[in-house]
Amino acid sequence: MRDQSSEGVDGCCMKTDMEKVSGCTRAAGASKTGQKRHYALVLAGGRSSRMGRDKALLRPDGTDGETFLERAVRFWRESGTVERVLVAVGQPGHLESLPEGAEAVYDLMKDQGPMAGILSAFRQTDAELLSVSAVDMPNLSREAILPAPPEGRDAMVYLLNGRPEPLFGVYRRSIEAAAEKLLLSGRGKMSLLLDQVRTEYCKIPDDMERIFRNVNTREDLQQIVKERISLNKKI
Repeated sequence: MRDQSSEGVDGCCMKTDMEKVSGCTRAAGASKTGQKRHYALVLAGGRSSRMGRDKALLRPDGTDGETFLERAVRFWRESGTVERVLVAVGQPGHLESLPEGAEAVYDLMKDQGPMAGILSAFRQTDAELLSVSAVDMPNLSREAILPAPPEGRDAMVYLLNGRPEPLFGVYRRSIEAAAEKLLLSGRGKMSLLLDQVRTEYCKIPDDMERIFRNVNTREDLQQIVKERISLNKKI
Protein backbone atom coordinates (compact mmCIF):
# COMPACT_ATOMS: atom_id res chain seq x y z
CA MET A 1 0.00 0.00 0.00
CA ARG A 2 1.20 3.54 -0.62
CA ASP A 3 0.17 7.02 0.40
CA GLN A 4 -1.94 8.62 -2.34
CA SER A 5 -1.42 12.17 -1.09
CA SER A 6 1.85 12.67 -2.92
CA GLU A 7 0.67 11.10 -6.17
CA GLY A 8 -2.48 11.90 -8.06
CA VAL A 9 -3.67 11.93 -11.61
CA ASP A 10 -3.34 14.40 -14.44
CA GLY A 11 -4.66 17.24 -13.70
CA CYS A 12 -26.99 15.17 -26.51
CA CYS A 13 -27.09 11.68 -27.89
CA MET A 14 -29.85 9.49 -29.24
CA LYS A 15 -31.56 7.02 -26.95
CA THR A 16 -30.67 3.38 -27.45
CA ASP A 17 -33.44 0.86 -28.03
CA MET A 18 -33.08 -1.69 -25.20
CA GLU A 19 -34.48 -4.38 -27.46
CA LYS A 20 -31.44 -4.19 -29.72
CA VAL A 21 -29.07 -6.22 -27.61
CA SER A 22 -25.85 -7.63 -29.03
CA GLY A 23 -23.96 -10.76 -28.07
CA CYS A 24 -20.77 -8.69 -27.64
CA THR A 25 -17.34 -10.09 -28.36
CA ARG A 26 -15.46 -10.19 -25.09
CA ALA A 27 -11.98 -8.76 -24.67
CA ALA A 28 -10.43 -11.51 -22.56
CA GLY A 29 -7.04 -12.65 -23.77
CA ALA A 30 -6.47 -9.51 -25.79
CA SER A 31 -3.49 -7.30 -25.14
CA LYS A 32 -4.08 -3.57 -25.35
CA THR A 33 -7.28 -2.58 -27.09
CA GLY A 34 -5.38 -0.64 -29.72
CA GLN A 35 -7.13 2.51 -28.51
CA LYS A 36 -4.91 4.95 -26.65
CA ARG A 37 -5.60 6.09 -23.11
CA HIS A 38 -7.81 3.21 -22.03
CA TYR A 39 -7.79 3.12 -18.21
CA ALA A 40 -9.62 1.17 -15.53
CA LEU A 41 -11.69 2.94 -12.89
CA VAL A 42 -12.57 1.19 -9.63
CA LEU A 43 -15.55 2.85 -7.96
CA ALA A 44 -14.73 2.96 -4.25
CA GLY A 45 -16.12 6.26 -3.01
CA GLY A 46 -19.46 5.05 -1.66
CA ARG A 47 -20.68 5.39 1.91
CA SER A 48 -21.26 1.63 2.50
CA SER A 49 -24.17 2.65 4.72
CA ARG A 50 -25.90 -0.75 4.73
CA MET A 51 -22.64 -2.52 5.53
CA GLY A 52 -21.69 -0.17 8.36
CA ARG A 53 -18.02 -0.39 7.35
CA ASP A 54 -16.04 0.68 4.30
CA LYS A 55 -16.55 -2.14 1.79
CA ALA A 56 -13.30 -1.35 -0.01
CA LEU A 57 -11.33 -2.51 3.04
CA LEU A 58 -13.24 -5.75 3.70
CA ARG A 59 -11.70 -9.13 2.82
CA PRO A 60 -13.90 -11.51 0.78
CA ASP A 61 -11.42 -14.38 1.17
CA GLY A 62 -11.29 -14.16 4.96
CA THR A 63 -8.99 -12.35 7.37
CA ASP A 64 -5.79 -13.37 5.58
CA GLY A 65 -6.94 -12.48 2.06
CA GLU A 66 -6.87 -9.34 -0.04
CA THR A 67 -9.27 -6.49 0.51
CA PHE A 68 -11.92 -5.80 -2.10
CA LEU A 69 -9.88 -2.82 -3.24
CA GLU A 70 -6.61 -4.72 -3.47
CA ARG A 71 -8.27 -7.46 -5.47
CA ALA A 72 -9.97 -5.03 -7.86
CA VAL A 73 -6.74 -3.15 -8.54
CA ARG A 74 -4.80 -6.37 -9.08
CA PHE A 75 -7.53 -7.67 -11.39
CA TRP A 76 -7.20 -4.69 -13.72
CA ARG A 77 -3.40 -4.51 -13.51
CA GLU A 78 -3.16 -8.15 -14.59
CA SER A 79 -5.91 -7.95 -17.21
CA GLY A 80 -3.66 -6.70 -20.01
CA THR A 81 -6.47 -4.49 -21.29
CA VAL A 82 -5.79 -1.11 -19.65
CA GLU A 83 -2.83 1.22 -19.31
CA ARG A 84 -3.53 2.67 -15.85
CA VAL A 85 -5.73 1.82 -12.86
CA LEU A 86 -7.65 4.69 -11.27
CA VAL A 87 -9.65 4.55 -8.05
CA ALA A 88 -12.60 6.88 -7.51
CA VAL A 89 -12.15 7.48 -3.78
CA GLY A 90 -14.85 10.11 -3.28
CA GLN A 91 -13.57 12.96 -1.15
CA PRO A 92 -9.97 13.69 -0.04
CA GLY A 93 -9.15 11.83 3.15
CA HIS A 94 -11.02 8.67 2.16
CA LEU A 95 -8.80 5.67 1.34
CA GLU A 96 -5.59 7.58 1.98
CA SER A 97 -3.46 4.52 1.14
CA LEU A 98 -4.04 2.76 -2.16
CA PRO A 99 -2.66 -0.54 -3.48
CA GLU A 100 0.53 -0.36 -5.52
CA GLY A 101 -0.11 0.80 -9.07
CA ALA A 102 -3.38 2.61 -8.33
CA GLU A 103 -4.03 6.35 -8.67
CA ALA A 104 -6.71 8.34 -6.85
CA VAL A 105 -9.33 10.53 -8.48
CA TYR A 106 -11.62 12.73 -6.38
CA ASP A 107 -15.29 13.49 -6.89
CA LEU A 108 -15.82 16.96 -8.30
CA MET A 109 -19.44 16.79 -7.08
CA LYS A 110 -19.83 15.54 -3.51
CA ASP A 111 -22.05 12.55 -2.71
CA GLN A 112 -23.42 12.17 -6.23
CA GLY A 113 -22.65 8.47 -6.68
CA PRO A 114 -20.94 6.49 -9.45
CA MET A 115 -21.77 8.94 -12.24
CA ALA A 116 -19.81 11.65 -10.44
CA GLY A 117 -16.86 9.29 -10.07
CA ILE A 118 -16.85 8.49 -13.77
CA LEU A 119 -17.20 12.12 -14.83
CA SER A 120 -14.46 13.16 -12.40
CA ALA A 121 -12.09 10.53 -13.79
CA PHE A 122 -12.55 11.90 -17.29
CA ARG A 123 -12.11 15.48 -16.06
CA GLN A 124 -8.96 14.71 -14.06
CA THR A 125 -7.16 12.48 -16.58
CA ASP A 126 -6.59 12.22 -20.30
CA ALA A 127 -8.57 8.96 -20.55
CA GLU A 128 -10.46 8.35 -23.75
CA LEU A 129 -11.98 5.09 -22.47
CA LEU A 130 -12.75 3.91 -18.95
CA SER A 131 -13.38 0.29 -18.03
CA VAL A 132 -15.42 0.68 -14.86
CA SER A 133 -16.02 -1.78 -12.01
CA ALA A 134 -17.54 -1.47 -8.55
CA VAL A 135 -15.12 -2.24 -5.75
CA ASP A 136 -17.36 -4.94 -4.21
CA MET A 137 -17.36 -7.44 -7.08
CA PRO A 138 -15.24 -10.34 -5.76
CA ASN A 139 -16.06 -12.73 -8.62
CA LEU A 140 -14.67 -10.72 -11.53
CA SER A 141 -12.99 -12.74 -14.27
CA ARG A 142 -11.10 -11.84 -17.42
CA GLU A 143 -13.76 -13.55 -19.53
CA ALA A 144 -16.22 -10.84 -18.53
CA ILE A 145 -14.12 -7.86 -19.63
CA LEU A 146 -15.88 -5.93 -22.36
CA PRO A 147 -14.11 -4.40 -25.37
CA ALA A 148 -14.38 -0.77 -26.36
CA PRO A 149 -17.85 0.24 -27.53
CA PRO A 150 -18.32 0.00 -31.30
CA GLU A 151 -17.83 3.11 -33.38
CA GLY A 152 -20.76 5.45 -32.90
CA ARG A 153 -21.47 4.16 -29.37
CA ASP A 154 -20.62 5.89 -26.09
CA ALA A 155 -20.95 3.03 -23.63
CA MET A 156 -21.14 -0.74 -23.41
CA VAL A 157 -22.71 -2.62 -20.49
CA TYR A 158 -24.24 -5.99 -19.75
CA LEU A 159 -27.91 -6.77 -19.23
CA LEU A 160 -28.85 -9.07 -16.34
CA ASN A 161 -32.45 -10.29 -16.38
CA GLY A 162 -33.31 -7.43 -18.70
CA ARG A 163 -31.76 -4.75 -16.47
CA PRO A 164 -28.51 -2.94 -17.25
CA GLU A 165 -25.44 -3.41 -15.06
CA PRO A 166 -23.82 0.05 -15.38
CA LEU A 167 -21.14 -0.49 -12.70
CA PHE A 168 -19.24 -2.96 -14.86
CA GLY A 169 -18.88 -1.50 -18.31
CA VAL A 170 -16.86 0.62 -20.71
CA TYR A 171 -17.45 4.34 -21.24
CA ARG A 172 -16.09 6.81 -23.79
CA ARG A 173 -15.21 10.40 -22.98
CA SER A 174 -18.20 11.37 -25.14
CA ILE A 175 -20.52 10.73 -22.17
CA GLU A 176 -19.16 13.79 -20.33
CA ALA A 177 -21.75 16.34 -21.45
CA ALA A 178 -24.73 14.11 -20.70
CA ALA A 179 -23.31 13.10 -17.31
CA GLU A 180 -22.65 16.69 -16.29
CA LYS A 181 -26.13 17.81 -17.31
CA LEU A 182 -27.75 15.00 -15.31
CA LEU A 183 -25.64 15.63 -12.23
CA LEU A 184 -26.27 19.37 -12.26
CA SER A 185 -30.00 18.67 -12.39
CA GLY A 186 -29.78 16.28 -9.44
CA ARG A 187 -30.40 13.15 -11.50
CA GLY A 188 -27.44 10.91 -10.78
CA LYS A 189 -28.93 7.49 -11.54
CA MET A 190 -26.68 5.60 -13.95
CA SER A 191 -29.69 4.20 -15.81
CA LEU A 192 -30.57 7.76 -16.86
CA LEU A 193 -27.10 8.21 -18.32
CA LEU A 194 -27.36 4.98 -20.28
CA ASP A 195 -30.69 6.19 -21.68
CA GLN A 196 -29.25 9.51 -22.81
CA VAL A 197 -26.10 8.28 -24.53
CA ARG A 198 -25.63 5.73 -27.28
CA THR A 199 -25.33 2.52 -25.28
CA GLU A 200 -24.51 -0.95 -26.54
CA TYR A 201 -26.15 -3.64 -24.38
CA CYS A 202 -24.69 -7.13 -24.13
CA LYS A 203 -26.31 -10.34 -23.04
CA ILE A 204 -24.68 -12.05 -20.07
CA PRO A 205 -23.87 -15.72 -20.68
CA ASP A 206 -25.48 -17.95 -18.04
CA ASP A 207 -22.11 -19.04 -16.68
CA MET A 208 -21.13 -15.42 -15.92
CA GLU A 209 -24.08 -14.23 -13.85
CA ARG A 210 -22.19 -14.81 -10.58
CA ILE A 211 -19.73 -12.10 -11.59
CA PHE A 212 -22.35 -9.43 -10.95
CA ARG A 213 -22.96 -10.44 -7.38
CA ASN A 214 -21.94 -7.61 -5.06
CA VAL A 215 -21.83 -7.18 -1.31
CA ASN A 216 -24.10 -4.69 0.45
CA THR A 217 -24.73 -6.14 3.92
CA ARG A 218 -22.83 -8.10 6.57
CA GLU A 219 -24.92 -11.14 5.65
CA ASP A 220 -23.82 -10.80 2.01
CA LEU A 221 -20.20 -10.64 3.13
CA GLN A 222 -20.49 -13.69 5.39
CA GLN A 223 -21.97 -15.71 2.54
CA ILE A 224 -19.28 -14.59 0.10
CA VAL A 225 -16.51 -15.43 2.60
CA LYS A 226 -17.93 -18.92 3.14
CA GLU A 227 -18.24 -19.56 -0.59
CA ARG A 228 -14.76 -18.33 -1.41
CA ILE A 229 -13.08 -20.21 1.44
CA SER A 230 -14.83 -23.39 0.26
CA LEU A 231 -13.75 -22.72 -3.34
CA ASN A 232 -10.13 -22.09 -2.33
CA LYS A 233 -10.03 -25.37 -0.39
CA LYS A 234 -11.18 -27.27 -3.49
CA ILE A 235 -8.46 -25.61 -5.55
